[in-house]
Amino acid sequence: MKRPAMVSGTLLLSLLFAIVVFGPLAALIVAAGGDAGSDALLLLVPAGRRLSLFCESILLSGAVAATATLVGLCAASLLWEMRTGPGSRARWLLLVAAPVPAYLYAQAWMGVAGSSAPIPLWVPADAILSAWVQIGAFLPLCVGLSMLALASVPPPALEAARTVYPDIAVFRHVVLPLAAPALAACTALVFVLSVTDYSVPTLFSLNVYSLEIFAEFSATNDPARALFCAAPLLAVTIAVLFLAQGRVRDLLGGTGLCQRAPLPPVYPRWFVCLQTLACGIVLLHLAVLVVSLVLAAGLPAAVAGTVATAGPDIGTTFSTAVLAALCALPPAYGVAARMNGKNGRLLWLLCLAPLAIPSPLVGIGLIALCNTPAFPFLYGTAAMPVLASVARFAPFAALVIHAQLQHTDTLLIDAVRVFQSDPLAGWLRVRVPLIAPGLLAAGGIVFALSAGELGATLLVIPPGMETVTIRLYNYLHYGSSAAVAGLGLVMMAMMAAAGAAVAAGIARLGCRGGYAGVGRR
Repeated sequence: MKRPAMVSGTLLLSLLFAIVVFGPLAALIVAAGGDAGSDALLLLVPAGRRLSLFCESILLSGAVAATATLVGLCAASLLWEMRTGPGSRARWLLLVAAPVPAYLYAQAWMGVAGSSAPIPLWVPADAILSAWVQIGAFLPLCVGLSMLALASVPPPALEAARTVYPDIAVFRHVVLPLAAPALAACTALVFVLSVTDYSVPTLFSLNVYSLEIFAEFSATNDPARALFCAAPLLAVTIAVLFLAQGRVRDLLGGTGLCQRAPLPPVYPRWFVCLQTLACGIVLLHLAVLVVSLVLAAGLPAAVAGTVATAGPDIGTTFSTAVLAALCALPPAYGVAARMNGKNGRLLWLLCLAPLAIPSPLVGIGLIALCNTPAFPFLYGTAAMPVLASVARFAPFAALVIHAQLQHTDTLLIDAVRVFQSDPLAGWLRVRVPLIAPGLLAAGGIVFALSAGELGATLLVIPPGMETVTIRLYNYLHYGSSAAVAGLGLVMMAMMAAAGAAVAAGIARLGCRGGYAGVGRR
């Protein structure tokens, strides 16, 4: 008699998730239906300059995704060998660095590029620097996902092959083919995240298609035209995520982090050099990020002055991120709890599809949704940035909570249903402690991503308010300075704290027996 009540509760939370996440896009579709003029419809098919810009953006993001995944795989293959000892903790440092927004990497490398020799005019420095910075920003994510991909290889198959063939042959003919679907999912995710973000390319004066959506709305103030302009990009990103959906599900559903440490493989020198080079690239980006900002920030007194000046912005950023994390967790749990049910495939699409929506489109959709007589109490208030962050990042929280539920012993849940005195007591005494690590990790991810959110917040933040991200982004167009570096250090500290919370939550995930990919609910 208690099971239907629980199911209806998660169903209501799932419906709330769909409304919050897809409400802005639905408002844009309704607006487009009433304003489908011939001029607007022409935006559906890129032509001329827009076609060239669209193709260049696809090529740039494809190169970034492929390179970041390749470097991440080489680095992960070395870190995966360090299952014990001090080196085993290096992987958790990557989780701390993963939430750092890409524009902070851009800020650090702008300082390095400004102090280097002039670049010849014939060199496409804007595209090269933009790609290099995006690769560095995505490397922590790619290394982590590549480690999960390597963990998806069944240990029995790996150990049996190693008794017959050299380790490099096993890696080439066993590990790579078995990990290829998960690596493809990693590449797809990075491609979508790169092609829908304009923050880094525009800092290097490189125009990309996702910025065209923002520019179209700024020029016309017409949500329908912005949606039609974004339609080609949406078609590509949704198609990529649809094709990668099953692979992403397998990637996040394994328990490879719980495997026992294998015997260290013996690779040829050329492959060890590749692994070392990949780890060197990862460390170079992290070192430039920290050292460049610290040196540019100057004396501690100067940093303190910068922080004091930006105090209201820091408070706005922190409160927005905290509220977004708290608001995202309940609907995210509702979806995550039902992702293994009969409608699991649909719910997976429900979680992955929002990742394909460019951030400016979320902000424009919120304006179209809330700037109506139905929601006068929301439009132009501090709730708008919170809603934008929840709409963008609740799917990430759902994926993390789903991973936690995959690692939760279902026998304990069944025992709670039998012996609990009432549902609330069962939740507070057993269920919440069991899923607390996943909630901590999911909340940390939403907090970090919300604090660094730019594309949607820039459109919906009310007059008189500003986040640290917006202030930093505006200042960076004039180059890196001590004040900008000080704010960058503040943001990096917030991201590191959130990343530490994520790492702590993931490290405490319970392990159920078997190797990666076994023991699902």
